[in-house]
Amino acid sequence: MIEIASSLVRALQSGALYALMAIGLTLTLAILKIPNIAHAEYVTVGGYVSFYLINFAGFPLWQTVLPAFI
Repeated sequence: MIEIASSLVRALQSGALYALMAIGLTLTLAILKIPNIAHAEYVTVGGYVSFYLINFAGFPLWQTVLPAFI
């Protein structure tokens, strides 16, 4: 039962990440009429910033959300 719940949570997290990326691309395209190809790079850099702050700087997860977005 725990494996099912864990798999469900991971699937929801992945789906939420893909939805946020798609919404960002859609908004950029709708407003500027130009696709932002660097959008995936921004998401990747935010993930790396969060990873570094959690693992090497010792920050808790909730404190890495804002720096990852910036």
